Amino acid sequence: MARKTSFYYSFLVLPADQRRAVLAVWDFCRAVDDAIDEEPSTLGDLPAGAAAVPFWRAEIARCFDGAMPATAQGRRLQPFVTKFNLPRRAFDDVIDG
Repeated sequence: MARKTSFYYSFLVLPADQRRAVLAVWDFCRAVDDAIDEEPSTLGDLPAGAAAVPFWRAEIARCFDGAMPATAQGRRLQPFVTKFNLPRRAFDDVIDG
């Protein structure tokens, strides 16, 4: 998360693990939002536009099912899924949004 966001400084007061979890969730959600909003040719190897929806659904499934995530965002998020009992439905809602 960049310092230019209004959230950056508020996260500094969190304990380190919670701060890393919040940043992992933020990064995952940004990646999903960017992928769905972009044209297919702008994201390199990752699918974009409508093709991004099933890709990110599979990625969140890997995060919650203990499989190896395909993206850096998924790999950063996965350890916090069980540690903080993150709700899968919230991530599905982000993908649907």
